Amino acid sequence: AAAAGSTRSYLNSTIQPAAAASEQPPVVKAIVFSQFWMHILLVAAELAARGVPHVFLKRDMPARDKQAAVTAFRASNKSSCLVMDESGALGLDLSFVRYIFLMEPIADAALEQQVVSRAHRMGATAAVQVEVLAMRHTAEEHLVALR
Repeated sequence: AAAAGSTRSYLNSTIQPAAAASEQPPVVKAIVFSQFWMHILLVAAELAARGVPHVFLKRDMPARDKQAAVTAFRASNKSSCLVMDESGALGLDLSFVRYIFLMEPIADAALEQQVVSRAHRMGATAAVQVEVLAMRHTAEEHLVALR
């Protein structure tokens, strides 16, 4: 788990590797997951500011739009990040993803397993690296320590 002291350095710990992934040929795909919409918006703004193409997958999207977003993300030679909330944790095959960034520890172990298993499943051809970010001196740090 990574830890950072401020919101800016906290976001940088995710955005730096995600930005690097978008520069590697072929484009390496990453999931950036958060349970909190405001957190997702902050990450998306930082990705956009750094010129990192990304795709949203969010709760209020119709099922056909979610599948279309995943299909476009998979086929894209530019989009390296799929920024998603809990809605993306169910029923999707993301076995082509190589990195998963959990923007905060997830108290519900079953939900965390669902998110990770979207990429780490039958058909995956390479290892999947999972990073859980936690702010120092917060409840997040204590949650990670309890695991």
